[in-house]
Parts: sequence; C-alpha cells; structure tokens
Amino acid sequence: MGPLLVLIVIYLVVGFIGMALFLAWAILLGSLLTHLLPFSLLEASLLVSLATIVVGYLMSRFLSSVSPFDMESDDDPVTRLPVIAIPASRFYKTPSDKTWEAWLRYYLANAIVSTFEETPRLTRAIAMPQRQELAIRLAEIGVERLKTKSTRAKRLKLTLDDLKQQMAKMDLKPYDDDLLQIAVSAFNMALLQPEIERVARTKVWQTVTDRFDR
Repeated sequence: MGPLLVLIVIYLVVGFIGMALFLAWAILLGSLLTHLLPFSLLEASLLVSLATIVVGYLMSRFLSSVSPFDMESDDDPVTRLPVIAIPASRFYKTPSDKTWEAWLRYYLANAIVSTFEETPRLTRAIAMPQRQELAIRLAEIGVERLKTKSTRAKRLKLTLDDLKQQMAKMDLKPYDDDLLQIAVSAFNMALLQPEIERVARTKVWQTVTDRFDR
C-alpha cells in the first residue's frame, strides 16, 4: 500500500469517527430535548445538529477576528513595539545588561526614529545613521530625566523644559526645540502604555528583564 493510499485511508477513518461522534452527540442531546419539548427524536436530533454547526461557525469567526493583543490578559498588557530600525544589541553587551532601563531606551529610540520619518521637514537633512544616533541620545536623556521624576503625580510625563534641564545637567549642547519636542511626544505616548508606566513608577530600572527576548 503506497503512502498516498495510507493517507487517504487515515483521512477516511478519522472522518468516519468524527461523523459517528457528531451523530452520537446529536442523538444524545436530541433524546434529552424530546423530554422537554414536543419533538420527535429525529426532529430534535436535526435541531441539535443545526445548532451545533451554527455555534461552531460563529465561534470560529469570532476567534479568527480577535487579534493576539486583544486576547492578552488585562493583568499582563503587552507593550506594542514601534517599527524597529535600531537593533536591540545597541543597548546591551551581556545578558546582565538586559535591564528595564536598557529596554526602555531601545523602545524609545526606535519610537523617536519612527517619528522622525513622519516629520521629514525637520530631519531630511540628517542621514539615517545620524538620525539613529540622535534618537539613541534623546532616549538616554529622556530616561535619565524620567528617573528623577516623582511617582506621586497622577500622570507621568516629560516636558520640553525637562529635556533642556537634563541636557544642561549632562553638559550637552542644546538641540533644536522641534527635535526635542519629537522626543517629548514619543516619551509621553510611551508612558500611556501600562507596562512602561509601571516600570517608571516602580523604578525597577536596573532589574534584568526578558523583554528583549520576546
């Protein structure tokens, strides 16, 4: 017997078993239904069969329409990553360097680069490698400032002045306000995500995370 014939036989056997189980299900529930409603066994079994098919179809449509993010538990929300232009390896050297601080810098640097692409008027004169380096530096500045913010505020956020003050503290040359505003917007959008807000509020900056590996 060739492999193809064996496969056909297996499909037929599985199909017959499935049909037998389906009929047994329909007859069993149909029998119970005849005790509750004035149906014959045949009518009740057909009704159960139809209901099973309809419910199965609706469930399959529902499950196929739910995205993976919608199926995540509310207790463990997943941060949606921006388009990745800067590799994660730029932000750590060893496994022990895979901290929440490093991951947040990675996330924010890529979010800033993505925003750069949406504002070509400001960045068209800057080559992509330089944009990435600028984004990495802005992410570093923002995270350093965020680490000093009070967690008592109802909503954590950064301002243009926050970044300017942090740059002065780090003895860095001031950047154009428009560029800094891009970073401010990227940070404040990120802080709306529960996972990132939790990291900032609990200050687990140096805790190692597996977020890089997901």
